[in-house]
Amino acid sequence: KAKIIRVVKACEIAIMVVGGAGLVMAWLGMEVEAIAIPLMLAALLAMGVHSTFFGPIKYAILPQHLHDNEVLAGTGLVEAGTYIAILAGTILAGWIPVEVAAGGVVLTALIGYISGRQVPPAPPLQEAQKIDFNVFTSSWRLIRNTTRHRQVFMAIIAISFFWTVGTVLFIQFPPLAKNVLYASKEVASLFLVMFSVGIAIGSMSINALLKGTSVDGVYDADPKKDASAKRYDTVDYDTVLAQNLKVMDASAVALCRDNNIPIVVFSIREQGNLALVLSGGGTQTIVKKDA
Repeated sequence: KAKIIRVVKACEIAIMVVGGAGLVMAWLGMEVEAIAIPLMLAALLAMGVHSTFFGPIKYAILPQHLHDNEVLAGTGLVEAGTYIAILAGTILAGWIPVEVAAGGVVLTALIGYISGRQVPPAPPLQEAQKIDFNVFTSSWRLIRNTTRHRQVFMAIIAISFFWTVGTVLFIQFPPLAKNVLYASKEVASLFLVMFSVGIAIGSMSINALLKGTSVDGVYDADPKKDASAKRYDTVDYDTVLAQNLKVMDASAVALCRDNNIPIVVFSIREQGNLALVLSGGGTQTIVKKDA
């Protein structure tokens, strides 16, 4: 995996040289339609292919270098860094001159390659598999195999919805600010800043799953039907599953258990309770390992 990262980042330098050349030619007014624009489009296409390789590998390498209880936080940091980088590039692109941008993209690619050289080795965990170059059959086989594992499949669906909604919002902010709010580009940038910072904060802080319900925690019986029901301050995953305490879907509880993600159960109907829970207070039950 580390080798793939280095190869991909080396290719990025070449891609940015092509894109930078297109920017310079457009800035100088040289063969804009015949050469400059095709060069920039080619660089854009190549970066899409680049991301296809680099996107999965930057997450897949984490379990080989982090402890089990660090993977979630590590993934959050990578996710946050990704969005902050996208945000920074989007904002800077509207402020820096074209000639500076041409050199900046190449410099950024060089920094990325140097950083990639520092990634520790991550050898394959199993024997190499034969690659099926038929996009349709390989994609169908991947989807079919994924649906056999409900936890993995639901996680993929959730991630897909996240990226779909995020992409739509990210694209809509500039025209919303310009055409609906009649605001300046600074307002559009503010939307992007708030959106990206929110995702970054959420990505870094998702070390626990918050579960808002109609009751203030997990009980050993239904408190609406049994007045003597006892509320747990903490309870372990296995107890929740064994006693069918109905915190949430059993497969979701098992997924949290396998990834050591605490579940904080609290009442969403009490005004201000969410803020209290986020600050470490309020009435709640924490489902965790070895409670």
